[in-house]
Amino acid sequence: MRRSTIFSIGLLISFFLPWIDLTFYTLSGYNIPTSLDKLVNVGNAFSGIIRNEDITYKLSYLLYLIPVVSMFNIITNITRKEEKISGMIEFSLGILFTSIIFISTYFLYIEALYKFSFGFYLTAIFSIIGMVSVFLEILSANRKINIKSSKSLIQTEEASFLDKTTLLNQLEQLKTLRENNILTDDIFEQQKEDILVNTRDSAYC
Repeated sequence: MRRSTIFSIGLLISFFLPWIDLTFYTLSGYNIPTSLDKLVNVGNAFSGIIRNEDITYKLSYLLYLIPVVSMFNIITNITRKEEKISGMIEFSLGILFTSIIFISTYFLYIEALYKFSFGFYLTAIFSIIGMVSVFLEILSANRKINIKSSKSLIQTEEASFLDKTTLLNQLEQLKTLRENNILTDDIFEQQKEDILVNTRDSAYC
């Protein structure tokens, strides 16, 4: 099992753990959108108007993208499919949403920062570590590709060197035969041409 898969499982679990502890009531990442929606609906029932800010709360349902993409990433990793893009999207969403919630809380009501529970922090931690893990997996995969390419290049160069050595040996032997008057000049030239042609043909194969 890949490391990023472990962090995906951790992110999925932490999404359903308490994010906000209100003493008498806890909210998980799963409960936040519906709770905000109920709160806004109660406010509208008393005020009788729908404010533009209400639409903003609807965007909180985008939080559900975290478990959806996490599940997709876990399934693709278990089925041995290399799906690093979904991992990056998943962990990016975790970092994005926890950052938005944390920054918004800081500027709107800083005292509420003390209400964040362990589920929120685990989500942020798993997202950050998971993103780092995906980057490391990408670097490792690229390194393996480079090593494989280097080995292939070395093997090609070694084969080329052996071919050249064989050619030189054959020509040397042919030259020796001519010098010892075993071969005539015509036969020497023809044999030499045959060797060069065969070497050239094998190089193109």
